[in-house]
Amino acid sequence: MKKVFCFLTTFLMAATFAFEEGANIPILDMNEYYSEETRDDFVKQLSNGFHELGFVAIINSGLDQEIIDRAYESVEEFFNLDLETKQKYDGLNSNFQRGYIPHFQEKAKGEKLGDFKEFYHIGRILTEEQQERLGFFINVWPEEVSLQENMIPFYKQLEAYMIPLHNAIEEALGFQRDYLNEMTLEGDCLLRVIHYPKNSPPDSIWAAAHTDIDLLAILPRATCDGLEVQLNDGTWLRVDAPKDALIINAGDMLENLSNGYFKSAPHRVTAPTDRPEAERYSTVLFIHPRKDDDLTPHQHCIERTGGVKKYANVTRWELLMERLADLDLANDEMLEELAASGTMERLIEVGRASPDALLRIRDHGYANEKILKYIDELGL
Repeated sequence: MKKVFCFLTTFLMAATFAFEEGANIPILDMNEYYSEETRDDFVKQLSNGFHELGFVAIINSGLDQEIIDRAYESVEEFFNLDLETKQKYDGLNSNFQRGYIPHFQEKAKGEKLGDFKEFYHIGRILTEEQQERLGFFINVWPEEVSLQENMIPFYKQLEAYMIPLHNAIEEALGFQRDYLNEMTLEGDCLLRVIHYPKNSPPDSIWAAAHTDIDLLAILPRATCDGLEVQLNDGTWLRVDAPKDALIINAGDMLENLSNGYFKSAPHRVTAPTDRPEAERYSTVLFIHPRKDDDLTPHQHCIERTGGVKKYANVTRWELLMERLADLDLANDEMLEELAASGTMERLIEVGRASPDALLRIRDHGYANEKILKYIDELGL
């Protein structure tokens, strides 16, 4: 019965999207967006993909494959260094927003164990004036390998691609042109390069199920498959796309801004069951607005989703603080700020407050009467 249902699910998806051979998520051609004759169809397919699945793949993005190849070569060189050397560049001083983060340090929401992966964080490439004005953490570059030399052009071309991608999304949601580009022009976007190790246990999960706390994520090709997206019925779909495609997924912030019209889908990364020697290198650019940008559901999107506001009036920073509190990554100062901001009360009103975040606010002595009452109602 389950196989029949999965077949029907795939059939219905195929009826909505035109899949390329060897692909099972919508494949869009960026050249069609640049053409006036096919732009409307591209925007419609993009909108349907984010609305129904939360994921699309885009070919002909204009990215230089040689730049991507060189970036991946330096990524592998770095992760093949010994642990002691890698830990020279740890991200402790930047709250793990820059530099190296070892295995099991990051865990998904609701999980007790950390993910079986190590990764490295790289922020925007800024001038000294921008760095001082924006107050972002400074990038950390290893001396042993050519990571800086190869990742800077890689980052910059992903950053350049954000502009037409955002324009297409703006058209899909009925936003004013450059609405998202203006939001993200000086946002703290984060490039993560990841190594999932070989010889993992059979049927193991490299990265547990989660959603991304950002506007969008851009994923160039990985060296091994394993990415899966959860469908509406709870089953998992292994993502297959052309090697040179960019996989794009909507994040929690875009879901909030679109009042749920665009879906921030749970996804995970699983190790191949038949290849214990397999390892995976991947990269992902997490796109963020500025700290205080308003992510309140857009009126056009509220009308598109039944006329009822289903998500809270929040800023990017408020939504991020709540997620960090949920993951027990918020320090006492941040919990106090979160409690004082009124964020939790606004999330309570739409039924989207994290129970774990509420409990941590209470346990640190910052919960007001409304929060305490809601905790009691939940029976926590």
